[in-house]
Amino acid sequence: PFSGAKATAEWLKGTGLASRTLVIEPDSAAPAILAFTGVRSAYFPTCHCTGSFVVFRRGRDEHRLVTVEEFRDLRQEAGASPVVISHQQLSVESRRQMGIQLLYTSPHGEFWPDEDLYVYGDNNFAMTKSFGSGK
Repeated sequence: PFSGAKATAEWLKGTGLASRTLVIEPDSAAPAILAFTGVRSAYFPTCHCTGSFVVFRRGRDEHRLVTVEEFRDLRQEAGASPVVISHQQLSVESRRQMGIQLLYTSPHGEFWPDEDLYVYGDNNFAMTKSFGSGK
């Protein structure tokens, strides 16, 4: 009830973007999003790994964001642009380099603003259903 995970997951499923590679930062937001979407795993820049739960190990950086190079590698592996889900708003330069735009902003948390989620996707993504555009 306090995070935007459920609303974000519903939006992802409703738009069909849950079928894309998901990049979730930080990884602590992932379990709820994955559970509500039914997606088995996501890529976590925090640990440079793919999984479905938080992995606490040496080298884990909870503030690390996906790099342009990682994003490009994930896009090449999947054959489609990944969807980035972040607690932070990405810089204009990062979005430009990755070719993504803000598609959705979760409803604002009642208690903790860092529970808000921002979903970024391909600049060519066209909203086909009325789930909010993040604007």
